[in-house]
Amino acid sequence: MRSKLRASGFLGCLLVLGACSSGGESPGQSVQTGSADATGQVLNPGLNSASAQSPDPQVALQWHLSAANLSASNSTASALLDLALAGLSERGRGVRIALIDGTIDVAHPDLKGRFLDASEICCDWTPIASKPGDAAKPGPQAAIANNVRETGHATGLAALIAANENNGIGGRGVAPQASLIGLNAIASGDDSKIVQALQVALASAASVINNSWSPPEPGEGGSRSFYPAPAAWYDALNDAQSKARGGLGAIVVKASGNGGASFSPSRWQSDAGDSANYDGYAQHPVVITVGAVDAFARPLAASEPGAQVLVSAFSSQTNSPALTSGTETLPAGTSSAAAIVSAVSALMLEAQPRLSWRDLRWILANTARPIPGYDRPGLSSAQSFLRAHGYHQLVGFGLIDAKAAVNASKAFQGLPPLRTCFYSAQDRAPRVIVDRPNASLGSSWQEVPINQDQAKVSFSFDLTASQCAIDRIESVLLSVASSHQDPTGLRITLISPTGHGVQLAAPRDCATSSCTPLTQGFQFHIVRFMAEPAAGRWTLQVSEELGRSSGSLNRLQLTLMGH
Repeated sequence: MRSKLRASGFLGCLLVLGACSSGGESPGQSVQTGSADATGQVLNPGLNSASAQSPDPQVALQWHLSAANLSASNSTASALLDLALAGLSERGRGVRIALIDGTIDVAHPDLKGRFLDASEICCDWTPIASKPGDAAKPGPQAAIANNVRETGHATGLAALIAANENNGIGGRGVAPQASLIGLNAIASGDDSKIVQALQVALASAASVINNSWSPPEPGEGGSRSFYPAPAAWYDALNDAQSKARGGLGAIVVKASGNGGASFSPSRWQSDAGDSANYDGYAQHPVVITVGAVDAFARPLAASEPGAQVLVSAFSSQTNSPALTSGTETLPAGTSSAAAIVSAVSALMLEAQPRLSWRDLRWILANTARPIPGYDRPGLSSAQSFLRAHGYHQLVGFGLIDAKAAVNASKAFQGLPPLRTCFYSAQDRAPRVIVDRPNASLGSSWQEVPINQDQAKVSFSFDLTASQCAIDRIESVLLSVASSHQDPTGLRITLISPTGHGVQLAAPRDCATSSCTPLTQGFQFHIVRFMAEPAAGRWTLQVSEELGRSSGSLNRLQLTLMGH
């Protein structure tokens, strides 16, 4: 299957890497300060003030490490947030992080000693230039038109995660002693290369796997519709969940995507707004999907909302300080946010190596900080059983708090055994799995009429505690198939027994000549119901509101996972 998978945020020559220069600047010298807009253009020059007092000269620009790094004379500094790393001794020691991305300058001096391996999944290694006009230098490069762009993106993320500290070059990474595995996979736009990269990451014993890419956005030729992932991707994720780290599971982190600009249900049919709900690569419980906020905890306009977004982390946008990895400014986008969560995950695993994939995501959600004032039309903060401050599809359960997450990891005793309940409207056979397959409950389910040609379908089914003994939900998977050839008029909403609802699809215009139908089915991953009880009445509402296609909902499977 060919696609045009894209990096979720473009990084030019980074302010992280000391040897990355522009027009002759010496290593470690700041070449850009200020804040960046969505194109990477620096705004408000001088908003950041560098300091030469640190062993890493550009640490003063790295507000995400500590807001105190900004000049005390900066009137905005007191309002900035950071990752809350103060007092932590963890550096990601002993943790392997794989980057499924583009080409990486593995020879960069600020990444010296960080790479265990770098593999060209899609392309050959060829000479590259740092910028147009520079002399070519050895390094990996994909066979794509924009060489500098793809190399800068992956190299910047590597530095944001694990650039060396106290070496007199650039800045430092969030997890500067983590080991990196670079996997060049996205440049070819071939979905099979992404799958291969994930398989290589698992075979290389990666504990954390970063995915700062997404299906193409509407502005890049994407359809603004369902983008299924190949079955092999789900097979690899199943291995990540059940086999990696001796059965504890790998930590798979993914950017929500940058197609959310101007998102508003009232303009849904006419603007370029996209939703992470349509990204098939994110619809698996082992995947931690990350939204992006700026230094003031304002959601990025481009960050895509989705019911699977667990937490948010830092990036930059207009009128906020630029995110920097030390020697280069990282432009706006969810790529950086995902990389930060991957790095913090490494700190957590150093603090407590026995954390399972379930434990880590539960801790991240439970320690996330509230983000005030982020309501948008149709997506106001929703009540949550897990967190008193609620849940929002743009930012999940809130802004990641590294110190709280690491400290909670040290004392965490582990979640109870996983229970999984299945409901299928095709066979109407209840099944409950408790840590192993083939364990079942032998009672019958209410028959659900789903094969009806009508504009609106709303049906409910009841679960008793004896049928599904899950007191606290961790993940919900909803798989649906419809005979509608044009799915753009569909609105799909799932309502839990608590009355909390989540919108999974909304009427919209297709951004291309045709949108992927639901005839083969699509799976949604939902974290919005975390900590809610499974027992009670679940309601699925499906409507066709644009009159574009008639059909019926002809398959439904609901999977509840929790303890």
